[in-house]
Formats: sequence, structure tokens, C-alpha cells
Amino acid sequence: MQISQINPRLTRTFMKALLQICGLLLLIVSVSTQVTAGKLYKWVDADGNISYQDTPPPNNAKVLEESTINSSGTVAAQTEPAEAVPVVVYTVDDCDSCEMLLLRLRQLEVPFSEESLLNKDIQAEILSIGEAIAAPALKVGSRYVNDFTDSTLIRTLQEAGVPTKVEAPAPDADADADDAEQADLDQDSSGS
Repeated sequence: MQISQINPRLTRTFMKALLQICGLLLLIVSVSTQVTAGKLYKWVDADGNISYQDTPPPNNAKVLEESTINSSGTVAAQTEPAEAVPVVVYTVDDCDSCEMLLLRLRQLEVPFSEESLLNKDIQAEILSIGEAIAAPALKVGSRYVNDFTDSTLIRTLQEAGVPTKVEAPAPDADADADDAEQADLDQDSSGS
């Protein structure tokens, strides 16, 4: 049988059915790729260590991020943490370093609270974990920080899940700059 002998009405019906089947198959394929394959959790433990796992964290851990992974392995949805990691700055009056730290946190748009380092309860808490009392003091979550170099400050905040206005610089560049600065200081003190 030649094409010229086929009924045009049957040809149109066949083509219409074929298009519907192709459309249905396309719909099925697109829906099946949206089926979730699992969840990925980013959480921080009591010691400030961050973990990424596909199993829910222990009850005493703080979930920083929860992502849904679809079957193609890409992130399908992301939820923000329920509450922010607390950032507390302990200061004393007439302290230039305290003011500089407060200013830098404001520049980074980090929400924080400020408390007096003269408070005896705060002093006892700091001493109980083996830290020295010095102004300023910074607590990110449950972790005390005493290194206020910009790179360390930003990295510490980001590791704890605290959003900052800027990205942390590359660790190697900071280490090299810190090493060079320390070498200059060592040379100045030994050569004088």
C-alpha cells in the first residue's frame, strides 16, 4: 500500500494519538525527576563542629540548614534555620578594641548582643571553660573566640552558620599574610 492510498482522516487521527502519547511520556519523565531522593542536613554540635549528613542530627545539635535532594542529585528545596546562632560581645568601658569589634560586626551586618565583661556571672562562665578574661570577648553559639583578625572572625561566624555580608577570604592567603606579619614583628624585635 502506498502513502497516497492511506485515508487522510486516519493519518490525522494516528498523528494526533502519537502526539498525545509523546506528551504523556514527556510529562511522566518530568514528574519522575522531581521525586525526592532524600535530605541533606547541615548542623553544628555543642563543640561548634559543623557536619553535613543525610541522616537527621542528634537532638542536642542545632540544624543550620536542611536541603531536599531530588533524584538527579540537585538541591530541590532549602529551609533556613529556625533561629539564629547567638553572637554575644562582652565589653568594658573605654575600650578601643571593643569598639573596633562592635563596628566590624555592624559592617558585616551580624546581629549580636553586647554585655558587660564586668558582670561576675559572665566572668565565672568564661573562667569555667578555661578562657582568660580579656576585653573584648566574643561568644558565637557556645564557642568563645579570642582571635579577632578579620579572616578568622568571618570564618568563625560562617562556620557557625551566622550569615555575614562578605565572604571569608581564602585560608591560605590569610595564613601567608599572618605569617609574613609575624616574621616582620620578629625581625623588628630581634634587630632592635
